[in-house]
Amino acid sequence: MTGDHDDVRRLLGAYVLGGLDDADRRAVEEHLPGCEPCRSDLARSAPLPALLRRLPVEDALRVDEPLGTGPRSVSAAVLPGLLGEVDRDRHRHRRRTVMRTVLVAATVAALATAGITSLRNTQPSAVRFALTASAGASAEGDVELVAKPWGTALTVHVSGLPAEGPFSLEVGGSTRQTAEQAATWGATPSGSAELVGASSLPPGEISTISVLGPDGEVLAHR
Repeated sequence: MTGDHDDVRRLLGAYVLGGLDDADRRAVEEHLPGCEPCRSDLARSAPLPALLRRLPVEDALRVDEPLGTGPRSVSAAVLPGLLGEVDRDRHRHRRRTVMRTVLVAATVAALATAGITSLRNTQPSAVRFALTASAGASAEGDVELVAKPWGTALTVHVSGLPAEGPFSLEVGGSTRQTAEQAATWGATPSGSAELVGASSLPPGEISTISVLGPDGEVLAHR
């Protein structure tokens, strides 16, 4: 798998962090349904936004120092795989920002888990649920929940979406009063989308899963 596959694979990191323009985002979303390796890479990158939200601002600012110095340096076996997702040729002006962001996320992940290698070698069981269209909507699909040390990875397949987005995936917990946003994405020509989201809630605490339209209306739910 070369050519378009390699181009899309380099965009995955920026896709997770919301750093792509509309054309590149559509290219990634149209490529993912037919590419298992890219979907796996995207699933491994899914926790990055949630990890970044937990990082204190002062810690993030210190990452502006030269890379590769001091105790914050991350193993060479980890960083190349994360930084390689950034499209060096087409997004040169974003490169430095994304590199810093991924470095912060990788450092937090290294401190919060026993190691990325051991996580990749585990095969957690998945739980799948159907997404049912709400009244007056035609969206439907399914969602797969996989337990992670940091919460839950959610793989979503949905079709019948309106022509205009954006859309979002929200999960509600049995012990929380407010819902948690797990993913956002834009409209697609086919009205279908496959994406990976992330939640800090364990699978057992997730009581509701909803696909929301641009005005916050519930299009499909579990």
